[in-house]
Amino acid sequence: MIDQRLLNIMLEYGDITVDDFEWAVCGRCRGEGTLGGYPGVYTQEDFAEDPDLFEDYMDHRRTCEDCGGRTTIKQLKAEVEAREDIRDAIRDWYETEAIYASERRMGA
Repeated sequence: MIDQRLLNIMLEYGDITVDDFEWAVCGRCRGEGTLGGYPGVYTQEDFAEDPDLFEDYMDHRRTCEDCGGRTTIKQLKAEVEAREDIRDAIRDWYETEAIYASERRMGA
């Protein structure tokens, strides 16, 4: 799945048009629009100490970060994603994002 931010940037700069998109069910929330809990907040030991905590934790619903609660996401049509210029733009964007993430980890 291509990051939705990248698709919006490519659309804004005219690399792609709205006709190059198709809608797909969000793979993260599986079309529900919400997710349970927050990963990594509690450990297995926390849940073992307080059995009600796990149930409460899983009952808490939050908006899916990928689809924003919409239940669907934009994705490029296969023939558009196969274009060399699009593949190059996607690769460059992800490489840049990896550099930014590395710099953030180093405190930049």
